[in-house]
Amino acid sequence: MAVSLVELWLAPLTPDQDERPRHGIETRHLDERSTVPSADADLVARIRASDEEAFAALVHAYGDRLFRFASRELQSRHTAEEVVQELFATLWARRAQFVVEYSLQVYLFQSIRHRISNMRRASRVADRANIRLSEGDASVTPTMSPSPDTVVGEAELRGALERALGKLPDRPREVFQLSREQHLTFREIAAVLGLSQRTVEHHMARAIAALREALADWL
Repeated sequence: MAVSLVELWLAPLTPDQDERPRHGIETRHLDERSTVPSADADLVARIRASDEEAFAALVHAYGDRLFRFASRELQSRHTAEEVVQELFATLWARRAQFVVEYSLQVYLFQSIRHRISNMRRASRVADRANIRLSEGDASVTPTMSPSPDTVVGEAELRGALERALGKLPDRPREVFQLSREQHLTFREIAAVLGLSQRTVEHHMARAIAALREALADWL
């Protein structure tokens, strides 16, 4: 039911849970001696050799997950679809230089984060330019507040969770999303974000605490 959904999402991961395989994807300990999993290395080698079936398998395995991540970060399904398509198109166009240092999962989430960051940076520049161009224009469109929720149910709960996630600082939100939605381990998240595992755990704890407070009425 709705309450159990919130409790499941907001329950801290134990170390054993964090290291277990997720969705049939082999997970490994991440340390200085880590090597690329053999299955990933084989797929990369086939893609570098212009194997279209291997590339299609990569898109099938990660396309939807990357889209969901980008969609939440960008708050636009259309833009997220474009970013993911561009990522795969660039990867195929430059397949001869395709190199993975840890795993395909880490490589692809690092790549999509980089593209999202670049898009946000470009958007901020454009916004500043638009503000300068519109100086002196006194017309302001008021922002409408959403109407209060009147029906308690799973759909409303999901909406409340989305709003609460949107209010989190960037890093805790990313950590929470990569853990709960994309099922990366803390060590994989650390590799994607370029952080220590301890820092990832700290951000996850912050995210869970903030979300539990925001969703107290459902707990």
